Amino acid sequence: GALLAVGPSVVLWTDGAGPVRVVTSRGIAALDVPRVAVTDTVGAGDAFSAGFLATWIGKGRDRRDLGSDDHLVAAVRRAIRVASQTSTRPRAAPPTAEEFAAWVPAR
Repeated sequence: GALLAVGPSVVLWTDGAGPVRVVTSRGIAALDVPRVAVTDTVGAGDAFSAGFLATWIGKGRDRRDLGSDDHLVAAVRRAIRVASQTSTRPRAAPPTAEEFAAWVPAR
């Protein structure tokens, strides 16, 4: 809450295997991450950010769209998948678009 008071519209808070929190002035959404066989966590945070931004920009979204919880949650869910898949691979190797599309995390 205090961080939002100084300027950002949204805070995305990751916590390893814990839920990702999407914090806005409208509240906090907690999104679960899939359980994966972790090989290497190096690069997972960067992969999360890249997955979010690639989704956000790829859908033609900008700052004005940050007011939509539906848009935020969809982009964060995709970012979670990118980071999760990256964690199953050695040496901070994010998936290609084809690998991402084909990946189904174990439940």
